[in-house]
Amino acid sequence: MNGRTGVAVCGVSGCGKTTASKFLADTTRGLVSAGSVVREYCMTNGFATDRPTLQKVGSELAHLEGGELFANMLARKSFLDKEVVFDGIRRLPILHKLRKSFDAFYIIYIHCSPQILDERLARRRDLYIRSFNDILTTPIERDALDIRKAADIEIVNDGILTELEKVIMNNVAPVLFR
Repeated sequence: MNGRTGVAVCGVSGCGKTTASKFLADTTRGLVSAGSVVREYCMTNGFATDRPTLQKVGSELAHLEGGELFANMLARKSFLDKEVVFDGIRRLPILHKLRKSFDAFYIIYIHCSPQILDERLARRRDLYIRSFNDILTTPIERDALDIRKAADIEIVNDGILTELEKVIMNNVAPVLFR
C-alpha cells in the first residue's frame, strides 16, 4: 500500500461534507466523490443521471456484495494518490471495506444542528431532501447518521464557511496528513 492515507468525509445532506472535502483535499491530495462515481457508472451503462435514478443506482451499488463492489470502485478511482479524500460515502460497510486499501484511514463526520440543516436545505431548494425530518425518513440519509458513531473525528459545522475552513486547515489536515 506504500504509505497511503485515506480520509472519508461523511455526513447527511446539507452538513457541509463536500465543502469540507474540498478544503481537506486542497490542491495536493486526490478527491474522489461517491456521487461522481455513481454518475459515471450511470452514464457508462446508459442510465439516466437525474437525482432519483442516481439515488436508486447508488443505493443498489452500495448494497451489492455488502458494499464490496462500491468500495472497489472508489478505491480504483484513488489508486494513483498517496493521500486521498473521499466525499459523500453514506454507508459504514463501504468505509470498512475501503479502509483495507490504505495504510491509514480516517472517518470524519460533519455534523450540524437540525435548525442549521433546515436553513441550509431550504436555501438549496432540493426537491427530495428539504428538511431535517426528510433526512430522518430517507434510508440513505439514515445510513449516513449511523457513521457518526464510527467516526475518528467529528466536526460541528454550525458556523460560517471560514470557520469550517479554519478547523480543517489548522486542526484536522496537519494531524491526518503528517
